[in-house]
Amino acid sequence: MAKVGRILALLALVVMLSALPLTAFAQQDPPHVLIGTATLNGAIPPVDTEVTAMEGSARLGSAITMPGGQFSLQIMRPPSGGAITFMVAGVDASERLTHYEIGKIQSGFILTAMASTFTPREPPHVLIGTATLYGEIPPVGTEIVATAGGAIVGSTLTRAGGKFALLVSRPIGGDVVSFTVAGVNASERLANWEFGKIQPGFNLTTRNIAVADGLEPLIASDNLVSVWHFDNITKSWQFYAPLMDDDNTLTTLRANQVYLIHVMRSADVSLNGTTRSLTCSSVNCWNQIVW
Repeated sequence: MAKVGRILALLALVVMLSALPLTAFAQQDPPHVLIGTATLNGAIPPVDTEVTAMEGSARLGSAITMPGGQFSLQIMRPPSGGAITFMVAGVDASERLTHYEIGKIQSGFILTAMASTFTPREPPHVLIGTATLYGEIPPVGTEIVATAGGAIVGSTLTRAGGKFALLVSRPIGGDVVSFTVAGVNASERLANWEFGKIQPGFNLTTRNIAVADGLEPLIASDNLVSVWHFDNITKSWQFYAPLMDDDNTLTTLRANQVYLIHVMRSADVSLNGTTRSLTCSSVNCWNQIVW
């Protein structure tokens, strides 16, 4: 009797399974595999950048890039049988896959994605040379900055012996490029920028600014009584006063040094490229500035 019951249960199971659609037993097709390299905005993307396959809004597969932009992407069958598109880091790639094949392994597939707002870069103008600061070799790690039209177009640090290699981007509007070494203006200029040019022997030299030249706006307006500076090396005060050339002990102005300027009256004046508001109130007409 038990045997008959088992037979009846087996028959019932067969009847139930036969009522299911055949698709319930169908296994998923092997994917179409693409093996290749992706680029993003003309460069190899970082490791783990996502590469995605799409048909319209349907996501058919994704992978992440390996070193060198390489990827291995498994793509499911497109629902509508249309062309498959790709994205790299969410940026549309130019390539399409129009012929999907079940189980095909396709190597050498290149993806190139270029953002619409991306501006291709061009090689910089490279300057190679030696910098001096006040006639001496500056310490290792001294900053050199290139500017044009008020914008920084390059910077670097000196190596041993004052040597440097400075990459200068294209100056906007073709402005002349000027340079500073440790914040001090260099005498040299770059008037003819060329993309991709490597120019050796471009040396940068800085010099001290004579007090009479640096404070010329105050001297010309007869508004300078004197200027004082405390030298931390000699531990002594140095001074400059107009019409006392033979007796002045302060002869030059140096960047990033502190000076006390004694004026006769309040005035806004441009000193070393910066507008300074010098004040004179009653008997207190001393002003401290950093050059």
